Amino acid sequence: MTKPERIQKWLLALRSGDFKQCRDVLHDGDGYCCLGVGEVVMNRTKHRKRVHDRYRAIQLYFGYAPKYEAALIDKNDDRKWNFRRIADYIEKKILPSLDK
Repeated sequence: MTKPERIQKWLLALRSGDFKQCRDVLHDGDGYCCLGVGEVVMNRTKHRKRVHDRYRAIQLYFGYAPKYEAALIDKNDDRKWNFRRIADYIEKKILPSLDK
């Protein structure tokens, strides 16, 4: 599967309404941040212990530039964007930036 195809699956998951949103953590036992939904799409059931390693694995799997990690965290946690708005951002900014 190409990285754009992986991102398309992530976009579908974010827009699905199947995930409760949380802030400040990837997964709080009940909800997910936008990157936590990405982990679910990656089918990661066993998590690395260090959060930094988890963020890096997500970034490598989807193939976006490191600068977008901070942007996604900001939009989810600080700006409190909902998943649909974050998906629109990913589609407009991150997806076109990928090396196909």
